[in-house]
Amino acid sequence: MDCPENIDGVSLITKMKDDSMAPDIKKGALLYVHYTSVINPGDVCLVMYNGDTVVRKINMNDDKFTLSATNKEFEDIVIGKDSPDFSIVGTIIL
Repeated sequence: MDCPENIDGVSLITKMKDDSMAPDIKKGALLYVHYTSVINPGDVCLVMYNGDTVVRKINMNDDKFTLSATNKEFEDIVIGKDSPDFSIVGTIIL
């Protein structure tokens, strides 16, 4: 799969597997991921959580991450920063 020429920094291309980020990102949409562990509050990221990949908007505070879906039918996921079941794969290039 080729990346459009106007998108820089792409490390991975994958597909959105659910409608948790709809209407902003629809199920089946191509996602361009930039591998990084440096994120900013509000970034939309691809993360590993409990052995599964999840796309969510990330917010951080002192000791936890909150992963929020745009689609309010999906509940927020709250994870301790030291959780062994959580890792950031990268940010979604929108």
